[in-house]
Amino acid sequence: MTYLTRSPQVRATAKDRKYIIQNGLNPTTNYVATNIETMEQVAFDGIVIKAQYSDPFLGTVDFQEHVCAPYSIPYTALATPLSEMVGCSFRRFKHNFFRINSADPGTVWLFDKIQTNAYLHNIRIAARFAKAAGFVGLWIDNEAYNSSIFWKYSSLPQAYTFAQYQQRYKEVAREAMRLIQVEFPGLEVVLL
Repeated sequence: MTYLTRSPQVRATAKDRKYIIQNGLNPTTNYVATNIETMEQVAFDGIVIKAQYSDPFLGTVDFQEHVCAPYSIPYTALATPLSEMVGCSFRRFKHNFFRINSADPGTVWLFDKIQTNAYLHNIRIAARFAKAAGFVGLWIDNEAYNSSIFWKYSSLPQAYTFAQYQQRYKEVAREAMRLIQVEFPGLEVVLL
């Protein structure tokens, strides 16, 4: 894990305290809201949580799996998961993260301005959601799942050099971090 930033609340106590965060189960907001009392009986300080929303064409969708899609997900799609988290009474799990996959499905062509803007929008609303839900930050999985083109240089069009791809990815990453900080200043970002 790599911590990129630390929230002021965590910095104040981080010298004396380490946190145990449950990752792997990644329950939905609905599951957490329904089962929080049982979940908090285990020795964790927080959990990594995912959100699902209803799409008229795709049905129930995991937000995390559509961040890197070439379309903007409206923030209003997360209204139900947000209300589940705001209404959830966390007693022990005070160090929760919102999970997103930064390269899944990985169909965004970063040299296309419209697709890139949609990708950046989705990352931005993830940060907005994390803050509004009372989480400490984002848990970003950058693994290439399915047929993601993000990590396969050989599968990318050869119209650009490797150095040009590197430069573009860095530009988009800088803008993503800027937008995350706009929405949720001082959050914690964990990269897997």
